[in-house]
Amino acid sequence: MGKKRLSFKDKSSRDDPDTGRRSGRDPRRDARLKAAAAKGMIAARNLLSQREDSLQDKFNKAVRQGDLNTIEECLFDGADAKKPDSQGNTPLHAAAEKGAIVTMRLFMAEEADIDAQNAKGETPLMCAIRGPFGNIEAVKTLLDAGCDITLKNKDGKTALTLANEDPKASRALRHMLRMAQLSHAQRNPVGVNVETAGEIAVRKKPLSIRPHKP
Repeated sequence: MGKKRLSFKDKSSRDDPDTGRRSGRDPRRDARLKAAAAKGMIAARNLLSQREDSLQDKFNKAVRQGDLNTIEECLFDGADAKKPDSQGNTPLHAAAEKGAIVTMRLFMAEEADIDAQNAKGETPLMCAIRGPFGNIEAVKTLLDAGCDITLKNKDGKTALTLANEDPKASRALRHMLRMAQLSHAQRNPVGVNVETAGEIAVRKKPLSIRPHKP
């Protein structure tokens, strides 16, 4: 018995089963497909944006709480170590104020800006000075990384000025900042004052000593 030859339908038989018309490019259908695809892409982008916002919120909360494990997990998942909040504070600002040295170094390894200024013009160095007991280790970490000690906040005050005005700042902290500013002045001798008159006055302000009672 010979093999049965296969018959192939000609082009005219390939009709649309619903309309009975020959199949082909339907402009209206193409437009609907493009519109549906566009909506799908928008929905996907919105979903991705929501996921990124949720991840960043989780990351920022972990920074505030000093949760290093969650911080590392969020960075691995794509959180941004350089993204500022609504007040212009970066994660490095928050870590510096808390004195979280390991977290600070982690952010600097992620290329966080050590001289970023928030809405008040404060740098991470200034936040470190404002932290508990002046956060001398946090200050040293930022100075060793090469932060700019001459930057001023919106009130026109440098990190050294803030330290001199802060009663909780230790002498060691103030000395460290003065030496850093002196070193900066030696490297950049033109137009740089090591200390302003106000800073010197604050530093040399005599201590009030109560008279000894007999």
